Amino acid sequence: MARSKTRPDYYFYINGYRFNVDVDSKSDSEINLTKNKMFVSSKSYGYTDIQWNNFTGESIDCTIYSRSTEVYTGEHAQPDVGGITDFYNYTRTPAAVLKYWAQNFVVFNVKTNIQSHESAKYVVDENGFSQENPTPRETFTHLKLIQYERPWEMEQTYWQNQADFVNTSSISALAEELKGIGEYEQRCSCNATSKYEDCTSSVYDDVMIIQRYLQQWGYFPFYLRNAGVVTVTGRYCYYTTLAVQKFQEDNKLTVTGKFNKETRDCFIKKLGE
Repeated sequence: MARSKTRPDYYFYINGYRFNVDVDSKSDSEINLTKNKMFVSSKSYGYTDIQWNNFTGESIDCTIYSRSTEVYTGEHAQPDVGGITDFYNYTRTPAAVLKYWAQNFVVFNVKTNIQSHESAKYVVDENGFSQENPTPRETFTHLKLIQYERPWEMEQTYWQNQADFVNTSSISALAEELKGIGEYEQRCSCNATSKYEDCTSSVYDDVMIIQRYLQQWGYFPFYLRNAGVVTVTGRYCYYTTLAVQKFQEDNKLTVTGKFNKETRDCFIKKLGE
């Protein structure tokens, strides 16, 4: 394999360290073109459709070459849970650091101006990782980078509070509707890596009402790179729990993710504001 020459007009930084990347590296991503309802505070007093796009799910296949005499001097990224906490206490080569990241699911920042490559957070796909030493002084690291977002870094869609046009005469009826809703919590096995459409939770009309209020107040739906737009379904899944947690946090309630009496009373109070 011919080694690419270093050129001054492009770069590929991972956690602040300049890696020499083969210019033949490839990337793939999808563009989401989504039509959403968005409240517009104007004379129309209603919703209008908007379209927006987002690059999502990018993967980068590349080869990084480094010398055995190089010393990694970038940020000391660690896995979210566990890991070898003293890994960076010893002198490490860039190749050793890449292998450590691949084995421990370390999330890192990539900054690049190579055409078609996004600057974002990535992880190494361990299945797409290998290393070879064509010469005693060099290591070639072949890897696939996968774009990654932690759950607390999810992007919300463009929902806005529609309190400006709620008919106050209907507030009492809406409050009565909420009073009749019992307590709910997540009982499915969904988590941050689950596909939204695969949720096995039961469908409840009351949960659909909860989700619609969360949607109205800007907490639901979420937009996730791995799941797309999360919509109202009546399933009290992982993503509903996240929305309730955020609502509880913003309203200084006990953060449990459960729709309980304290949360229901806050819903009712919010209707009258």
